[in-house]
Amino acid sequence: TLPPSQREDWENFLQKSLENNPRPTAPVSGVIISSRGEILTSAYNVAGEITKITVTLKDGQNFPAEIVAIDEADDLALLKIPLSPTLFPERNEIPLKPGAWVVVVGRSESFECHTLTTGIVSASHRFKERSLQIDAMVNYGNAGGAVADILGNWIGIISRVSHYSKAGQNSGVGFFVPISQIAKVLPTLRKGKNIPLP
Repeated sequence: TLPPSQREDWENFLQKSLENNPRPTAPVSGVIISSRGEILTSAYNVAGEITKITVTLKDGQNFPAEIVAIDEADDLALLKIPLSPTLFPERNEIPLKPGAWVVVVGRSESFECHTLTTGIVSASHRFKERSLQIDAMVNYGNAGGAVADILGNWIGIISRVSHYSKAGQNSGVGFFVPISQIAKVLPTLRKGKNIPLP
């Protein structure tokens, strides 16, 4: 935990960076996780003054979404739409080790196109053991999107996408919140309780 003085400096730095490097106005990603219309995405996708959130499904249907709660510690947001889906990704809750293959699903700047990039887990126990590091290409369109193992099982959510890089740029270092960590915070988020930075 940062001392109060350093924490304030850091928050001011991030705020100024966001103002100087606004996010591109393009689609972002999320994952439907339950029959209650719950969607997980990156908190970064819904940060700031949000007046409306529209969720577009792969069949083109649009639904208004509301923010249930924000997890700043993991860069997650729980949303809800007025729909009762019946299909969800198969989950793999077994922690992956460095060297394991991963697949990252996202969106391009066009609503009609999806993206898929591959890579490996390059490091574990990042951000106080809350995230894993990958070398798959990650950008704004991936933020909040699904990460899958080589068999297609859902293993986490892309998080901590940098706002310093322009859309399309990638440094070869990305992060995702694994299912094991999501399981720890989801009960709190479902109660509408925000989780602050540690």
